Amino acid sequence: MVQIIMNAGVNPDLQYNLQEPELPAREDWGKMYWKTWELLVENMGHGSNRNSFSEDYLDAAFNGNIFQLGTCLIVQFASYGFKILPILQSLDNFYQKQEPDGYICR
Repeated sequence: MVQIIMNAGVNPDLQYNLQEPELPAREDWGKMYWKTWELLVENMGHGSNRNSFSEDYLDAAFNGNIFQLGTCLIVQFASYGFKILPILQSLDNFYQKQEPDGYICR
C-alpha cells in the first residue's frame, strides 16, 4: 500500500524520489511542477469490495469510473515517480475485470 500523505508543502518522500526542476529564472514553474505532483497524489483512488479495484491506484478523479485513456496518460506522467506511485496497479484495474473472451467492461 502506498503511504503518501500530503500536508502543507511537498511530501518529503515524493520530493526525494523525483527530479528537482532547475528553473532559476522561473521559480513559479517550479511551484507549478510540485503542485502537479501534489494533485496527482491527492486524487489517488482506493479500491474497495464494491469496485474491486487495486488497493491504491492513480485516478483522473472525474467520477467513480476509470477511463483507459485517462489512466494511460496519468501513468505516462507518473512514471517518473515509479518508485513510490502505484503505476502498474492502476493498469491492473482494467485486467482484473477482463472476461475470459478478452472483453474489458468499463
